[in-house]
Amino acid sequence: MITRPSGTPQGNPASPLLANIYLHLLDRNFRRHVERGDLKGRLVRYCDDFVVVCPRPPEREKRWLGQLMERLGLTLHPEKTRVVHVGNEWVNFLGYKVRRRPNGRVALDIADKAKTRIRDTLRDITRRTYLSSDDLISELNLYIRGASEYFKRAEPRTLWNLDRFVLARIARWSRHKRGRRLPEWSLARGDHCTASMGS
Repeated sequence: MITRPSGTPQGNPASPLLANIYLHLLDRNFRRHVERGDLKGRLVRYCDDFVVVCPRPPEREKRWLGQLMERLGLTLHPEKTRVVHVGNEWVNFLGYKVRRRPNGRVALDIADKAKTRIRDTLRDITRRTYLSSDDLISELNLYIRGASEYFKRAEPRTLWNLDRFVLARIARWSRHKRGRRLPEWSLARGDHCTASMGS
């Protein structure tokens, strides 16, 4: 048995709950300092992932965050913590990437890692040639509904490309399904027999 002096294992279901309880102090203190005029901006947090949007270069806000996290016994992730100008660069947050357009409106798209994860899941489902066509469509629909609901604000072209990817994977699944040879012991085997889509 492994004992840990602090923290929770990666992926532990208690981790998001503990993060919300613990980092509630971060939300409350940041809001108070903004109200007093010591800090500027808005903090948006989900569990232990957060961004701070500022109308000015956020040196003071970043320094304050580092000090508060240290008092809580935490540290900002050195590779994930960076300052960007949202008019020039995308910011990744909760599977989305965010940027401000020249007209001031916010552009949302699916982050690269999330797109890779979606494609990998679709590949995994459409590799299951043992499924019937009804079962395949049922599994795909279940996953696609959830993903499309979450990412419905993404760029239309990205969603269109993912739709095309799904259709290509279904076509590939169909070719493998129809081309699959029946086993030697199958009663349906014969020179004129092939496996059907619904088998």
